Amino acid sequence: GIYPLDSPGGWRIIGRTPVKLYEPEREPSILFEAGNYIRFEPIEEDEFHVINEKVENEAYHIKTTEYVGG
Repeated sequence: GIYPLDSPGGWRIIGRTPVKLYEPEREPSILFEAGNYIRFEPIEEDEFHVINEKVENEAYHIKTTEYVGG
């Protein structure tokens, strides 16, 4: 599962993202849709802070690619 907001939970947390998965004022407000393939990539703490600053300044864009099934 992916938590869209900071919250306590019973799931085993394996990481976090500086990207806002849910923003009510964004269209669409939820970043992903059912059926999307999502790949998580590890980043260092320094890169996390750089991305977070870009997110806060609305200067970060999610990388997307077309899935070619196989």
